Amino acid sequence: MDYFLSEADTSVQKKNFGISASTLKIAAVIFMLFGLVSAYILETHVFDVTALTADGSSEGFSLPHILDLIFFLIGGLAFPIFCFLLVEGMEHTSDIRKYILRLLLFAIITEVIYDIANGNGWLYFKDQNVMFTLLISLLVIVGIRKFSGNLLAQAVCLFAGIFACHLSNADFGTLGYGVILTTLMYTTREKKLFFNIAGPLLTILASIFNGYLLALLAFIPINLYNGKRGFKCTCLFYSVYPVSILILHLIGMIFF
Repeated sequence: MDYFLSEADTSVQKKNFGISASTLKIAAVIFMLFGLVSAYILETHVFDVTALTADGSSEGFSLPHILDLIFFLIGGLAFPIFCFLLVEGMEHTSDIRKYILRLLLFAIITEVIYDIANGNGWLYFKDQNVMFTLLISLLVIVGIRKFSGNLLAQAVCLFAGIFACHLSNADFGTLGYGVILTTLMYTTREKKLFFNIAGPLLTILASIFNGYLLALLAFIPINLYNGKRGFKCTCLFYSVYPVSILILHLIGMIFF
C-alpha cells in the first residue's frame, strides 16, 4: 500500500493533536487485513462468489455474502491512506533511489506469493499486486517533481503511469485510479480544500468500477494526521502485505 511507505516526517504542518504517520499505517494495515480475509478466505474457501443456488437465484443475501461485503468495503479504506503515506514518504526520504528500489524489491517478492495464492502458479503477468501500483505511482510523482514547471513532461509521466497500471492490470490500477489519486494527493498536498475535493470525488467516480465507495471514509483519518512520524518500523510495514497473503493462503489450504 507504501502501506508501509512513509519514511520520514511529512510536508503537513505539525499539530499538537491528531494521529501520527505510524498510527495511520497501523489503521491502514488493519483495514487491509479485512480486505485480504474477504479475498483469500471468504471468497476463496467459504463460498463461491459467483455461485447461484440450485434454483438459479443469487445467494447474495446469505450471512457469508453479507460478511464478505462488509469486509470488502472496509478493506477499501486502506488504499487512499497508503497513497497518502506514499506521497509523504517521497517528500521526505533521504534517498529516493533506495526508496524506489525497496518498493520494487517488495513488489517482486509479493508478486510470487500473490500469484500462488491466486492460483496462477509462480509467475503470472496478467495480474499484478497493489505494490506495483504504488511503485508506478511513486515513479510518476517523482517524475512530476523532477519536471516541475514543464506541464508537457508532467503529463507524459502521468499518462505513462496510467497506461502502465492499466496494461499490467495492477490492483487498484484500473483506469489509472491509483496513479491519479496519488498524483492528486501530491499536487494538492498544500491546498487542503482542493485535496479534500479532488481525492473524494475521484474515489466516488472510481467506486463505479471497483465498488470501494466506503473508501471515502479514509479521508477522515488522513485529515486527522498531525504531521508527526511516530515510531519507525519501515521493514515491518513493508512485510505485512505479502506475509498476510501467505498466512491466509496457508490457513485456507489447511482448514478448508
